[in-house]
Amino acid sequence: MSDIKQHFEEHAAVYLGASSQLEKIWNRRQPLFERCLDRNAPLRFLDIGGGSGILADQLLELFPQSQVTIVDLSQSLLDYNRPNDRKQLICEDAWEFLARQQGQVAYDVVNFDVLLHHILTPRSFRESRQMQAEIIRQSLQVLAPGGYISIREILYESLGMLPRSTTQRLLWYASTRRLPRFASRLLQGLGMKSQGGGVCFFSQQDLRSLLLANRLELVEWDLNRLVRLTWKYRLALVGDVTDVYVMARRPVESA
Repeated sequence: MSDIKQHFEEHAAVYLGASSQLEKIWNRRQPLFERCLDRNAPLRFLDIGGGSGILADQLLELFPQSQVTIVDLSQSLLDYNRPNDRKQLICEDAWEFLARQQGQVAYDVVNFDVLLHHILTPRSFRESRQMQAEIIRQSLQVLAPGGYISIREILYESLGMLPRSTTQRLLWYASTRRLPRFASRLLQGLGMKSQGGGVCFFSQQDLRSLLLANRLELVEWDLNRLVRLTWKYRLALVGDVTDVYVMARRPVESA
């Protein structure tokens, strides 16, 4: 994970986002949280990869009795947080944090905000997929029965010219290597900011299968086209890019 940590440390400002964009994101997320959670309940949120705390601040305002723990491996991003007595900041690798929390804390919501596609290793696409599955399994170990896994994620949908797994492997490979400048600029033009850090995208089918395999109930699934790609870019990607906002519930009987 050292390459990913270095990437986010060096490019922290890039991931803050414009205020208009952040407002649109929250306008889509807020109804999902409100439909699933009691606004007056003393909720405990765990925001894995929560960075600058933008979502945490909105949750603290929407749920006045709540507390949020942000875990991020980038101190540069955590430094952008606004102080709040109900917000705890932890600079640590998510794997280490979750391992320490086993059996100690039960969170009502564990959130992954455009993070899962960064859970990977440059050694192997298959191993990267296994790591993504493992982080979900570990998060369930600190999630209260009846609690929610909250996910905002970028999805990659193949156009069908090549098998889905083939194109996903190509994007994983290209993004985890230091490519020539022209190729790197092309990927950046396509919105792939993680050149050198890497991406390992899900499709709708991949993400649904992962959550259902962990016996989670898909309560909310809000899918939307992320960007209007030109045909030139769509052909370069051999696919299409969307985003999804998910609330997946851990059944009470699964405790």
